[in-house]
Amino acid sequence: MTETRPQSKLGIASLLTSLLLGFFMLLLFMIAALVELNSPGGMDEESTEAILIGFGFFALLLALLLPIALGIAGLFQQGYSKVLSVMGILISVGVGLLSVTVMLIGLLMDA
Repeated sequence: MTETRPQSKLGIASLLTSLLLGFFMLLLFMIAALVELNSPGGMDEESTEAILIGFGFFALLLALLLPIALGIAGLFQQGYSKVLSVMGILISVGVGLLSVTVMLIGLLMDA
C-alpha cells in the first residue's frame, strides 16, 4: 500500500503565484494590444501608456522569480509531495519564456 504524502505549502504557494502572475501577464498583453489598436498610427513608444506597459512587463518578469524560488524551496522540504512545486516552477518558466518570445516577435514585426 502506498502512503500519500501531504502537499508542501511552499509548492501550493508556488503554483498559485505562478498562475496568478501568468494571468496578470496575459492581462497586460491584452491591455497593450488594446492601446495599440486604439491609437491612430500605433502606440507612441514614448507615451506614458507605453512606458507603464513596459514597466509592468519587466516587473512581472521579475516577479516570476518568486514562484520559482518557492518551488525550489518546496523541493527541498522533507516528507512532502513535490508535484505542486515542480508544476509551479514549470508554469513560471513557461510564462516567462512565452512572454519574452511574444515580446521579441512583436519587436521583430516592428523592424
